[in-house]
Amino acid sequence: MRFQSQPQGALVTTSLGPSCVTPCSLDLSRFDGFEAVFTKAGYASGKVLVASIFSPGRSDGVTIAPGIRFGLTDRNSLSDPGANFRRELLPNPVQIVLQPGQ
Repeated sequence: MRFQSQPQGALVTTSLGPSCVTPCSLDLSRFDGFEAVFTKAGYASGKVLVASIFSPGRSDGVTIAPGIRFGLTDRNSLSDPGANFRRELLPNPVQIVLQPGQ
């Protein structure tokens, strides 16, 4: 997951815990949406909601035999091995323009 801000150098903290300074990237689970809060001295803070959604038509694995798939990353695929979908976080990258302020 990538994070960008104008101006650069903002601290982005996710509601999942991890944080970084923009521009930056974090490895986050695609199964959980979260809120990203951007802060920088001299600017008003800003928030962006990130959703975990299904992406139909994108495969996470390869069927190596009927009912057996390799490389699954979606929890629901375990109960439906024929499913051809995956989860992704949107928006990605997360972008924000911070306004001068407090």
